[in-house]
Amino acid sequence: LRSQSELLGFSGCTKKFIVLHSENGRIYRPEKMTDTDLHEACGVFGCVATGTWPTQLDVAHTIYLGLVGLQHRGQESAGIVTSLGAEDSKFKTKKGMGLVTHIYAEEDIAKLKGNIGIGHTRYSTQGESEIQNIQPFVVETEHGLIAVAHNGELVNAKSLKKKLLRHGVGLSTGSDSELITQLLTHLPECGEPQGLVNWVGRIKRIMTETLTSYSLVIMHHDKIYALRDPFGNRPLCIGKLYPAAAFSGKKVISDDDVDGWVVSSESCNFNSMGARYYREVL
Repeated sequence: LRSQSELLGFSGCTKKFIVLHSENGRIYRPEKMTDTDLHEACGVFGCVATGTWPTQLDVAHTIYLGLVGLQHRGQESAGIVTSLGAEDSKFKTKKGMGLVTHIYAEEDIAKLKGNIGIGHTRYSTQGESEIQNIQPFVVETEHGLIAVAHNGELVNAKSLKKKLLRHGVGLSTGSDSELITQLLTHLPECGEPQGLVNWVGRIKRIMTETLTSYSLVIMHHDKIYALRDPFGNRPLCIGKLYPAAAFSGKKVISDDDVDGWVVSSESCNFNSMGARYYREVL
């Protein structure tokens, strides 16, 4: 797949790749960020276990290791959200202010049961450094829960906010990421065929409406969608989680042999969880 921008939908037993294009994209460098700042403005991470669910893969611990490896991208707060799958009506969530290692004890990780999950480390470019701004954002929709973790800043946040407020959508934070989350819940003006939700269609619309550089992971019960801006300004890498035997000499024949898939703002954390770099989101 070769394109300016790409959206990937991961599920437990299959991999799906859908190529999307974003129009009128524009690289934007927030005024708050300077060349001397020791941050990378947020890290995003996602993990999906393969095979039959429930899985033996500790998804929450994998996400924890991923966020520890992305700590340099944001030190204000962190959050993890997990799901057991399509039949799970509730997400498991743990968020907190400060460093990842200070937020999560072993008992916290143990409570985050799931076969799929996403995480986020935050450096605020919009919205104050407060608890209500900690990502991932989770909202309940007519079609079930969704969770969103975002790295980037919207240059047209004001107009998007007006659009949502005009349609009666309330906002509880000043975060750009909440805007994106609420845009996802908003039914397109043209509607959706047979009343069935089209998450890919909604994400395509967001990619044309959000003028910025970004990377984004979106979780809906049993899938994670990962996307980045058309210029590839925000990094996003895909990795394979191999079983321990793969590192002791056993040849892994196909993708069916992997324990899971991860997507991350950087690949520097892959070794800590036994993942191997696959490729970037193009």
